[in-house]
Amino acid sequence: MKKFLLVFLFSFSLFGVEIKMLHSYDKAKKLQEKTGKIIYVLITAPECPWCHKFKTKTLPNRHIWEKLNKHFIPVELERGFDDIPKNLFKNRPVPRHYFVKDDKIIYDDLGYFKSAIFDMMMDEVLKDAKQK
Repeated sequence: MKKFLLVFLFSFSLFGVEIKMLHSYDKAKKLQEKTGKIIYVLITAPECPWCHKFKTKTLPNRHIWEKLNKHFIPVELERGFDDIPKNLFKNRPVPRHYFVKDDKIIYDDLGYFKSAIFDMMMDEVLKDAKQK
């Protein structure tokens, strides 16, 4: 039994990824002032199957999540629950992806992305941000 528990805990530490996203764009802006990181905003809706798929298939990928946390400030704004700045973001259709620097959208896209595509998207955003 002890061996089973140790194997279970070890495998969770290898594959389990704790996903924490802010739910406030204003808090992300304050954090951006301190860190200089680009804000990544994911706009979702509870009834959206593509949002659920992105959050359960793409985001838990260890490589994706580590890159997202290292280079960006991840924020999820859920339509109907979180305050979405309407002057900056569209909230229909979803899922929507925004990369924001100093209240300016530097990249946005719509839809579900597999890990490899989302990884390339983050690389492009980082590359473009360095060139500016």
